Amino acid sequence: MRNSSQRLFIYEMVLAVLILFVMISVTNLIFVRSMTQHKKNQALMKISEEMVMISEDLQSDNMNSIYRNSIEIKYDTSGNRVESNNQYQLEINIENKEDYDLYHLILRDNLNVELLAWDIVKVVK
Repeated sequence: MRNSSQRLFIYEMVLAVLILFVMISVTNLIFVRSMTQHKKNQALMKISEEMVMISEDLQSDNMNSIYRNSIEIKYDTSGNRVESNNQYQLEINIENKEDYDLYHLILRDNLNVELLAWDIVKVVK
């Protein structure tokens, strides 16, 4: 009976270690995914704030000259402007009409999925 009790104890210990390992792995996976999503959310907030500032600049009378033509602005995973290795891309397209200019601001990720978009109308004097 003593051998059987020792074997049962060893099985219980191995099972407890396996359950502990699985629980730690699942917890780590949840933590890593939530931190990744948090970083993505922070980058999108930073980019959307810059998009609002660009929108205000486009609507002002003292519009910046770089927005007179269609442009693309690239951002990294942290929401900072970069020249290459971009994660996000902001396209500013312009439609020139007779009485107004229509600006399309479109934010896409590197898979070309549209994340944010809005239009701005500027009346031409």
